[in-house]
Amino acid sequence: MKLRDHPLMFHEGLRTWPPIWVCVNRKNKPIEHDEIGTLTQVSIRTLRDSWLILWMNNHNGEYFALIYFDDHRFCLEVYEHMKDYVGKPIQDIGDLEFWYGIH
Repeated sequence: MKLRDHPLMFHEGLRTWPPIWVCVNRKNKPIEHDEIGTLTQVSIRTLRDSWLILWMNNHNGEYFALIYFDDHRFCLEVYEHMKDYVGKPIQDIGDLEFWYGIH
């Protein structure tokens, strides 16, 4: 199952993919809500957290997004996979196959 369609890509009933991207280096640039751009960094503050911080670049500038998870183990699983996708298109992350939690 693709990450974008995974039933655990929710937090408190709200879908968390695609991320809501907020521009960090230019005033008055639009918020992006799509699988656009290239992932430049992914981090998790502590391994106890159930949210990730993503950074990406596209033609409009540099953006960041927070992705929250209800399932902590799934969050860590996604984090481990996303680290390998730094420098790759965001759409490729949405295409990742995840079978964690699928019965």
